[in-house]
Amino acid sequence: MHLHKKCALVTAAVALSAGLAGAAPALAAAPGAMSATSATGQDGAVAAVSKGATWHCSKGGFTGYIYINYTRQSGRADKVNWVQYKIVKGRSHGGNKADVTWGDGGVVPRLAYKTHRGKQDGQWHWLGGSYSRGGGDYGFSFTFDKSHASDPHCGKALGNRLP
Repeated sequence: MHLHKKCALVTAAVALSAGLAGAAPALAAAPGAMSATSATGQDGAVAAVSKGATWHCSKGGFTGYIYINYTRQSGRADKVNWVQYKIVKGRSHGGNKADVTWGDGGVVPRLAYKTHRGKQDGQWHWLGGSYSRGGGDYGFSFTFDKSHASDPHCGKALGNRLP
């Protein structure tokens, strides 16, 4: 089997398992800041490229990370395959009730994936699944769960086109 076909099978299996299982595929390590895979068919056509992007913000000793895996489609459309988050609390004390939001204005009506029980254990957790988007602003926010103090908040607006 050609290497390109193996890449296509692996990419398809990851996308299928993410869509069918309703949870992010197991990751051996944290998602990379930017990574991409593609496959070329026998006719020379290049299949869709799956990319990943990670952003973060910090406040009050906590750092929140958002990771998206997406596929660039024709024109200005993209398909977001899944969204994950991770919270590292460092030396801060807190429970597992952080607010995590991923918002995307490239979808009508505006899409928002949220949890009010965000785990602060330094591990990647599933936030949302597959959707298609056009141009429109997107971003994320975290309100960390800090013990015996006000809950620190951070976030970022990220523009209208995925990287």
